[in-house]
Amino acid sequence: QNVPMGILLTNPEGRILDANPALLDILGVPSVEDIQQSMIQNFYYNQEDRNIFLEGIKTGQVNNLELRFKKTDGSSIWCSISSVLQENNQEGEFYLSSVQDITERKKMEEEKANLMIQLTQTEKLASIGQLAAGVAHEINNPVGFVSSNLNSLSDYITDLNRLINLSHRLIHTLEDKDLTPEVTELKNEIQAFSKEIDLEFISQDIGDLMDDCQEGLDRIGKIVIDLKDFAHPGKKEPELCNVNVGIASTLNVITNELKYKATVVTDYSTVPLIMAVPQQI
Repeated sequence: QNVPMGILLTNPEGRILDANPALLDILGVPSVEDIQQSMIQNFYYNQEDRNIFLEGIKTGQVNNLELRFKKTDGSSIWCSISSVLQENNQEGEFYLSSVQDITERKKMEEEKANLMIQLTQTEKLASIGQLAAGVAHEINNPVGFVSSNLNSLSDYITDLNRLINLSHRLIHTLEDKDLTPEVTELKNEIQAFSKEIDLEFISQDIGDLMDDCQEGLDRIGKIVIDLKDFAHPGKKEPELCNVNVGIASTLNVITNELKYKATVVTDYSTVPLIMAVPQQI
């Protein structure tokens, strides 16, 4: 009667024969008389646990089976139950069980598991940050030489357009001249091919295409810079930073995610610089 763990006697059908004060306290039952009016099945939170218990007791004993019981107030608790099969002349077969409330232990285990998940996630994010910073650095190289090549190509196109204009002037000048059949044929061929490929449109469109390419490269370069700033693993000390710049940089990094879900409207006001770790902000 005085041991600190719950002691319970039940028959194979689940009728409660006796219980000590510790068990009454665990289940929130006022008295032995009250608990003897119930079947043990009524206290199982999950009836599948009862089947597991019955399957285990067929071997003669159950050791440290962890399951949930329902208290009389409706709340649930975790318990560890160990049972042995007994028999006497008065009751016949019965189960002698010890029950311990392990709710606090379970709660601590769950908190520990959650902390481990968070720690793992933090480590993964740190690794992703390092990877992103490295990838961003690698992207910078091809972006640099493509941008340089575009600048050179733009100069070449300017020269070619000038040459095309000169050729048009030459052909227009030849219109009023007596030409040899060979020159006339070549002039007509140039005019026909210029019309076929719509040379005037190409000359104009090439410039637009170059502008689009340069704009795309500038955007890639901006994203790379923002990604490096966002994911940089080395900065740990607070420094003066502009919150507006951080918001704009972060929005730029996640534009692809947001554009399918929302329209983002920014309205930045002038704010003072703050001391912070930019990546954490």
